[in-house]
Amino acid sequence: MLAFLDLGVLKRTLIYTVSGSLSALVAFFLLPILTRYLSPSDYGVVEMFTSLTTCLSGVVIIGGNTILAKEYFNHSNAGRAPLIGGILALTCVSALVLLVAAAAIELPAGAIAHLFKLSDGLLYLAIVSSLANAIIALVTTLLQVEKRAGAYMGFVNSKTLLEIF
Repeated sequence: MLAFLDLGVLKRTLIYTVSGSLSALVAFFLLPILTRYLSPSDYGVVEMFTSLTTCLSGVVIIGGNTILAKEYFNHSNAGRAPLIGGILALTCVSALVLLVAAAAIELPAGAIAHLFKLSDGLLYLAIVSSLANAIIALVTTLLQVEKRAGAYMGFVNSKTLLEIF
C-alpha cells in the first residue's frame, strides 16, 4: 500500500490516465462535427473503417505488447533489443500476411466491399493502419515499462494532435 502512495507512482499514474483520456475526449468531441458534415452513409464508412482497424490491430499485434510487458524485466539491457526487435518483426510479418491474404483471396468482385462496406483500397489501408496502431501500442508499452512518463505523455499527446488534424 505504501508503494502506491509513492509520489513517483502517483505522478506517472496521473500522466498515463490524463494522456490516455485525451484521445478518448477528442473522439467524443469530434462526433458532432463528423455527424454534421458527413452523410449517414459516409459516416458509416468511417465507423466501419475504424472498427475494422481496431479489430485488425489485435490480430496484427498478436499479443506483442503483453509479451513485452511480461518479458522486459527478464532480460538484461543487452537482451532487450533482440526481444523488442523480434516482437516488432513478428508484428510486421503478421500485417504482411494479412495484406497478402486480403489480396490473394479469390472472392467475387465486390464481395469484400459488400461485406465490410469498404472498397478494397480501404481494406488494405485498414491493415496498414492496424500495423501503425500495433507499433504505437508497442512503443507506449515500452515507455511505460521503462517508467518514462514524460516521453509517454509527449508521444500519446502528439498522436492525439495528429489524429485531430
